[in-house]
Amino acid sequence: MERLRSRIAGRILASQARIPSSLNSRDRIKMPENLNPFGNFGFKFLIMMALSTILALPLSPMAQQVSVDGEWELVTQTRSGDVTWKVVFAQEGESITVTMTGPRGGEAKGTGTLKEAVIEWTVKVATPRGALEMAYKGVVEGDMMSGVVRRGNIGTAAWTAKRKTA
Repeated sequence: MERLRSRIAGRILASQARIPSSLNSRDRIKMPENLNPFGNFGFKFLIMMALSTILALPLSPMAQQVSVDGEWELVTQTRSGDVTWKVVFAQEGESITVTMTGPRGGEAKGTGTLKEAVIEWTVKVATPRGALEMAYKGVVEGDMMSGVVRRGNIGTAAWTAKRKTA
């Protein structure tokens, strides 16, 4: 190992010995202004590009907030068949208020969040055995959304929803 280090050090010294002594260290590393990317124009250009990128991020489609305001038809796929719910979302920023009306007319209310395209909400449904907490989580894609609901201790089920048009 020591032998390898001395060979490398010897090569470095030999390569440095080939540099004419008339050049000082500043001359050897100085780059012409027109080729220097961090020269006067290059630095300003870099700053302008960085600022324009930062300012454009909130305007990009990925960063825009999705809206779920309005009425939706939600279908839950259960072991006993599909269950259709009428769901009304009221959105204020990332917070949502949910009102769900079941196939037999029962109503459940809850709250949740919508961050970018990820939606989550929880409602409590009255059943003959007591209140059942249902926690929904999914992804919004335009006028459609889909995800999974955890129904208390019963288990999970897939769901899909479609925005109702006027």
